[in-house]
Amino acid sequence: MLFSKIFHQKGLGFPYVTLCLALSCLVISIPLFSSDFYHILGGGQGVNVNFWWQVITTRFSHGRGVPLLPHLLGNVIAFAFFGTVIERLLGSGRFFLLSLATFSVATTWRTIANSYGNGASGICWGYLVFIIPILVWIWQKNKKQVLRDFVNILAIGYALFMLLGIPILAWITGVKGNMNFSHTVSILTALPFIPVSGFTLEYI
Repeated sequence: MLFSKIFHQKGLGFPYVTLCLALSCLVISIPLFSSDFYHILGGGQGVNVNFWWQVITTRFSHGRGVPLLPHLLGNVIAFAFFGTVIERLLGSGRFFLLSLATFSVATTWRTIANSYGNGASGICWGYLVFIIPILVWIWQKNKKQVLRDFVNILAIGYALFMLLGIPILAWITGVKGNMNFSHTVSILTALPFIPVSGFTLEYI
């Protein structure tokens, strides 16, 4: 089965959790185009956590240190593209637990490290633990067809961009350290979910 078929296949569950996560990013981040909202919703370098709800909203707010629009779009695409596929394969319950785990660890680490970085990367980067094996498996089974399908090309390209492009851009622009470590923490948090969730490539 190709990545595009998993994404579109009828009979698989609707990705309710993914939809909620993507909408949370949009609802919380869009007001931040006006910088007056940063002190209320949290988010970013130099913005202290003033209200209890900012512990949650900072994980969905974007901007500050990274331009708001590309930061927001990058994470929404990861949710909509990769989150949808993983949720449809695992089911909403197990996908919710995976997302809750990466969210909780990312939030805890930010609190302990006294780091005010923001964005949903700490949640969605854990999805690569499932996406990379899926893409490798699809490539091995459908080599002649993979590059004929535009959705497959997008999936491979975006996964490579997350793994290689973003760290390189962070290094070039000087936005590194905490951000890259946060991504690594998310990946490490998600790793145990492969055996725990019962996920196998036979799903595909």
